Amino acid sequence: MAIHKILSTNHKNSYSSEGFVGFIHFSFKFIFSKDLIQLALPDKDSVFKTHKFSYKFSDVTNFKEVDEEVIQISKTAGGTIGGAVIGTLVAGPFGALVGGMAGGNKKKDKKKSSTFAIEFNNDEWVTFKIKNNVSGKLEMSSLKNSFPQFFEEKELEENPFKADE
Repeated sequence: MAIHKILSTNHKNSYSSEGFVGFIHFSFKFIFSKDLIQLALPDKDSVFKTHKFSYKFSDVTNFKEVDEEVIQISKTAGGTIGGAVIGTLVAGPFGALVGGMAGGNKKKDKKKSSTFAIEFNNDEWVTFKIKNNVSGKLEMSSLKNSFPQFFEEKELEENPFKADE
């Protein structure tokens, strides 16, 4: 799986150098490997040296999404021109006006990334970001399967407006 930049941590051996905190990597169980969370934190004395720390998945006491970055995508020019062309073909000049108005100014919210926090049983924690792309979605699926206790959907309480059967 992917390596993610650590945004912040309270790890006892962490040392932030010019905004660089370190990296986090999840290794999922394969034939001879174990489920591990690996941290690579920079050495305070050497720019090129890092310290590596490994945690078992069972060492995780909390895992949650703490923030998400959403971008708004606007579709105007291409949709406006395309709508005007189609409108002209269907209904003439008036259709061009209506089609152009209908084809433009479409806005869509798109989730760009999510920030997560993991707390370990020694009270150390890290925050990191996972992008909402294909590999990020695959990794999130694996993480949700590995940590179901933190990603369970909360059941809604009994609906008081539900008609008796």
